[in-house]
Amino acid sequence: MIRIRALVAAGVAAAVVGGAWLLVVPQSPDAPRAAAPASVPGPGATTTPTSPAPVSARRDGPPAGTVAIASRYLKHYDATRVDWDDVLARGHALPKADKACVRSWKASGLDPRINPRRADYWCWDGLGGRAYKPQGIAGSGTTEGYRIRSRWASNRNIILTSWYSKAAEPGLFATNTKGESVTRLVVIDLDKRRYNTIELVRPDGRDRLRRLNSHGSGLAWAGQYLYSSSKSWVWLYNADDLLTIDGHFVLPAVARWSVSGSGGASSISLHRRAGQDRLTTITYTKTGPTRVHAFALDRHGLLTAGPTTANQPLVLTTGFGEKRRVIRSMGATTLDGTNFQGVGTWGRYRFANSSALRLAGPSSPRVDATVVLRSGKVLHRFRLPGGNVESVYVDPRRKTYASVTEDGSQFLFVLPLSELTSR
Repeated sequence: MIRIRALVAAGVAAAVVGGAWLLVVPQSPDAPRAAAPASVPGPGATTTPTSPAPVSARRDGPPAGTVAIASRYLKHYDATRVDWDDVLARGHALPKADKACVRSWKASGLDPRINPRRADYWCWDGLGGRAYKPQGIAGSGTTEGYRIRSRWASNRNIILTSWYSKAAEPGLFATNTKGESVTRLVVIDLDKRRYNTIELVRPDGRDRLRRLNSHGSGLAWAGQYLYSSSKSWVWLYNADDLLTIDGHFVLPAVARWSVSGSGGASSISLHRRAGQDRLTTITYTKTGPTRVHAFALDRHGLLTAGPTTANQPLVLTTGFGEKRRVIRSMGATTLDGTNFQGVGTWGRYRFANSSALRLAGPSSPRVDATVVLRSGKVLHRFRLPGGNVESVYVDPRRKTYASVTEDGSQFLFVLPLSELTSR
C-alpha cells in the first residue's frame, strides 16, 4: 500500500508464442472519438473519504480485435475481471495537504521562472514497502477511443505511475526475492481523489503468471493498450485485462519486444498527432548524444511498421504475444546533453527530462532539468525539483505536463504547459 503524505492543488483464435498462451479475437469497428475533457480540480481540493464499493465482476473482458490474456490463466487462479473504477473504489482517499510537503516543495529547486502557485504536487512516502521508487508516468488523457464503463477515459483525469523495487517486498501476488524487481502501477484519479496499486505480471508457460522483473522506467497509455519499458524491453498490456487474484489487483502483459540499438528505450511516451499516434522513446546515456525515436501505432494503439525507417534505428523484436515481427523506428532526432530519462511531445513542442543537465555551460553544476524544444530547436532549459527527475506525461486534453522524481520527497508534479512554453 502507498501512503501519500500530502496533496496540494464471433470466433476465437489462440496461439502459443514463447510458451505463453494469448487470445486474439475478431476485429470490431472503431469507437467514436472522445468529447471535450472534464475540468481539472484546483490545488488544495479535498474530498470526504468514502467506503470502498464491492468489486463488480467483468464478464465481457477485452473487446473484439484486441490482443488479450488467454482465459486459461484466469481459470488457473480463479481470477475475476475488474475495471479501473473497481480498482479505485477499493482504494483509498487522497489525504489533505501536509505542511512538511509544502516545505519540501519550496526547497526542491523549481526554476524561479515557473510560477509555483500554478503547480499541483504530491509528496510520496514510498509504497509501504522497503525500496519502491517511481519511474514511468502516463495518463488517461492520451486514451482516444477507450471507455471506462460508459465514460470516455480521456475525459477522466487518471494518472498512472510505475514503481519498482529490488528488495524482497511483502504482501505480493507474484513474490520476488532480493535482487529481482517487482513492478507496480499506482493509479490516481484526480477527479475522485482516490488511488490504488496494481501489480504488473507476465505469463509463465501455459497457465501461470509471475513477476514482471522490470525496471519499469517508461510508461505510455495508447487507447486500449498500455506500454512499459526498461531500456532492453518494451511490454504491452490490454487495459481491460485487469484482474483480482486472491485479493490482489493484477495486470498481465500480453506481449513483449526486445530492444536493440544504442541507449535502448529508457523511457517512452505517447505523441498524439492527427492521423496517426506515435510511441516516442528516449535513450539514456552518460556520454551523449541522446537519441529520440518515433514508432508508428495502428488505429487500435498497437505497434506497427512505419512508412519510413530511421537512420541507425532502434529495433523492436517480438518475444511473445504476437507472431514474430521486427519493428524499426520510423524517425529519430539527436538531442545534445546526457542523462535523459523522460520525453514528451505536444504539437511542435518536445520536453526532455535530464537528471544531470548543465544549465549554464560545461563548468556549471548538474541539476534536474527539462529541455523545451519547438520544431527541433531548443527554446528553454528549466530547473526541476531535485531527486532524479524521471519520465514525462503530456496530457493533450488538459494541456498539462507531469513528471516524477525518484529520490528525496519523490514528487509527482503537474504544470500547465504554458509555464514551459510561454516565454
